[in-house]
Amino acid sequence: MATGEGIKVMEARMDALPAWICKSLSIPMPLLGAWVDGVDHFVATGLGSSEAAARYFVSLLCRGSERRASFQATGVFFSPQSPREKSALVIFSQGLSANACIALEQRKQFAGVILVTASTPEQLREDGHVAKAEMLETVLREGGILIPPPVSNEYTILPRFIGPVCSLVAAFRLANRLNAALPPFPSEAELVKALGKVGPEKAEALPAWAAELLAGAAFNFTNETVEYAQNLSAKV
Repeated sequence: MATGEGIKVMEARMDALPAWICKSLSIPMPLLGAWVDGVDHFVATGLGSSEAAARYFVSLLCRGSERRASFQATGVFFSPQSPREKSALVIFSQGLSANACIALEQRKQFAGVILVTASTPEQLREDGHVAKAEMLETVLREGGILIPPPVSNEYTILPRFIGPVCSLVAAFRLANRLNAALPPFPSEAELVKALGKVGPEKAEALPAWAAELLAGAAFNFTNETVEYAQNLSAKV
């Protein structure tokens, strides 16, 4: 794909973000199982963009409530886990990746599991992932909670925007459902205004921006954003 075509794809994704965020907000949240009431610690995990969402959830819960939460890299779950009867496992994985399945294998060591994924057993079977479909069905039968962000096909090129942002919205809504005191979510008009400020005002300035980023850029944050903004450097 030519560079110009790729830029057009990314511009279209950026333009679509406010509508997709509002769509994410409109999806009914599932009821939390009774087992969640006994949880005093939430262990969140995810890889890539899902790591950003997991870290965002941890940040929101720790800042907005008295509940404890922490992030663990998905690689941790390749080793046997010690029983944590009052901890919940929270997995972010848009397409139920192999790493997410490794973490799911450790779910019996926790009080329960909350899975933020756009995958469903039906879709997984349709795509030929029978083993993953069966695992997800088992998790749901056991009382696991599924929070589904809306689905968008972003496989044409990298980087993806819509899926990661919808996962961040799901993290916000989950923290809110767990009684974290959070500020009001921006309206669609506010989102359009904020996202419209991204990038240079003139198209001819794009090459200079690209050259600067290719030469190497450092991102510095001075607030709680630093806890979950590592995905920005990965996108660049």
